Amino acid sequence: MVISVMNNKGGTGKTTNCLSIAGGLAGAGYKVLVVDLDSQSYASFGLGVPYGDLSPSLAEALFGESSLESLVRKTGTENLELVTASIELADSDIVLADLPDRENRLDLLPRPVRDSYDFIILDCPPSVSLLCINAIQASDYYLVPFVPEYLCLEGLITFFDTMERVRKGFDTHAELLGILITMRSPRRMKLRDSEGVNQARITKLVREQYGRKVFTAAITRDPALALAPSFGKTIFELRPRGRAAREYRHLIAEIIERCN
Repeated sequence: MVISVMNNKGGTGKTTNCLSIAGGLAGAGYKVLVVDLDSQSYASFGLGVPYGDLSPSLAEALFGESSLESLVRKTGTENLELVTASIELADSDIVLADLPDRENRLDLLPRPVRDSYDFIILDCPPSVSLLCINAIQASDYYLVPFVPEYLCLEGLITFFDTMERVRKGFDTHAELLGILITMRSPRRMKLRDSEGVNQARITKLVREQYGRKVFTAAITRDPALALAPSFGKTIFELRPRGRAAREYRHLIAEIIERCN
């Protein structure tokens, strides 16, 4: 099962959610591969790979220089492996534009390793670029992190409009796995808490508009989620009994149910 974590707006917690979902699935006994598609390499850093060790990365496989299998690395988390990203992916659209079957380069890559993993999680950059179209073409599902804020709400509408254009233009088969409400305010909702009230209003609006497409699980903003990558750990390893870990376990159960 290949799942892309994507949103064309930055700051929605794509990498945090990617690593937490991957860690949760690995902790549940599934064999998981994370493929980092973002030239900023945050998923790779979050799984303990220093800047100087990022290469060879996905770029070598994407541009036909290496096989994907040769790029897979172990991580410090049991059942969880990684293909890193690197700065070479920054100009991937320019390079891919001159390659044959440019929108399906990534679709060809996971096939030799699909049977080796229960889940392959693709951490996408904040755009709907040619690289992201490759991710969509390679995926069975895509998951959309959503912060309950006004600009993110407008961005969500734009994202789905763009995805519809991609679906028609490239005949993609990837389905929406779900919209994940994330980075919720941890403060108790009070009338004077304008952020909390605004988030509650937008959350209600999104749930009414998209219905079951929105996961029941929602993720509260937690400093531990920002701290975990600095140790090269997932939230389940750093704070296994914390609120974030509990919320992600709820999400993992929903993901498994929806994928089944």
